[in-house]
Amino acid sequence: MLEASNWKITQGYGFTDFAKAHPSYYKSFGGIHPGIDFIGDRNIMPFVSGTVTQAGWQDGWGFSVTVFDGREYHLYAHLSKYWVMLGEPVTAWETKIGYMGSTGSSTGTHLHYSKYVKTLWFKTYIDPTNDLLFNETDMLIKRIVDDNLKKLGKWTNGEVAIAFDKGKEKPFIIKESKRIYYRDFNELFLNNFATWVSSSDSDKIPNK
Repeated sequence: MLEASNWKITQGYGFTDFAKAHPSYYKSFGGIHPGIDFIGDRNIMPFVSGTVTQAGWQDGWGFSVTVFDGREYHLYAHLSKYWVMLGEPVTAWETKIGYMGSTGSSTGTHLHYSKYVKTLWFKTYIDPTNDLLFNETDMLIKRIVDDNLKKLGKWTNGEVAIAFDKGKEKPFIIKESKRIYYRDFNELFLNNFATWVSSSDSDKIPNK
């Protein structure tokens, strides 16, 4: 698993040790933990762009926000506060949707993230692990770029932007006035990141 330096995964998806030891916790989900738990940055921003379809209290999830990206629903749960409203558009990595907390059925401060599809009222939860390999890389790049904006020109050797095209929802860089698109941030990362980070920052490059 690829983890950003300021985030740590405390429980994965599926039949985790905690789920096996506390089956009543996840009885309604077939006994599995239906998402991934994180600790880290208290400010929560969505992993995808979309529209808020739920914001408020949800039984065991506590204060939570759900974002629909046009295909799948993304749940951010156990928040201490939330900052968005039903029907509000949100942008990946930019819109602050809430603050990490421990509301609902929670054993401590953390973010629970689930992804699911819905048919009528029936929800089918999806393992988000592979997506988060890309999203955590994205998070790491964004943090380093934000923290070192003045160095960006030097790091990128004239590649002056790292961003999402909101229409294509694909990451790109701009080099010599042309956009170079990548299938996902993992591909962008593997092809370019080593040239962006100075040797003094090499400890920030994550390992699988």
